[in-house]
Amino acid sequence: LQVLNDPASLPQAEAVFELLSEKQERSVVGFNASGQARELELRLRIRFRLRNQAGTELIAPTEILQQREISYNETIALAKEAEEALLYRNMRSDLVQQLLRRLAAVKS
Repeated sequence: LQVLNDPASLPQAEAVFELLSEKQERSVVGFNASGQARELELRLRIRFRLRNQAGTELIAPTEILQQREISYNETIALAKEAEEALLYRNMRSDLVQQLLRRLAAVKS
């Protein structure tokens, strides 16, 4: 595997990977009796495709999703923010591993 960053070297590429989108989402899924958020769901999704030089799709546009749930408490918001950042980092790492496995399975 060799990454070609220079557009002039694009004709040398056997395959072209396109990251179509990356979205980081956060939603409240649980409330306490007074209506304050108590549980959040974190989602990280990517859409990508892989094609050869002729334009034939080797992997059609595909979405991979990771999600995690996290408890929330506004009295320790700073700690929860750090935990959220750590979870997003772990989800991103998991997505990269899944993506690499899919790319490795492609037959040129």
